[in-house]
Amino acid sequence: MIVTFRRPGSLASVLERLRQLPIDEVIVVDNAADPGTAGVIERSGSQARLVTSDENLGEAGRNPGALEARGDLLLMLDDDSYPLPGA
Repeated sequence: MIVTFRRPGSLASVLERLRQLPIDEVIVVDNAADPGTAGVIERSGSQARLVTSDENLGEAGRNPGALEARGDLLLMLDDDSYPLPGA
């Protein structure tokens, strides 16, 4: 799960790196919904699901994302962080 707030370039980088890892699902929580976020996801080729919030929930934005998750384990990232290969 990635929480993002108006940093499309950073989000694109994280999505690209996640595509290289064996991850079952990706959820992007867009705090204070930016209309460009859906386009970033689409251009990345990611199968990420987008959850939007009308306001900037900050770290609490993880909560609606967690509700959407289907897996048993969650990896929570910000839009400027990603796991290194082998992590």
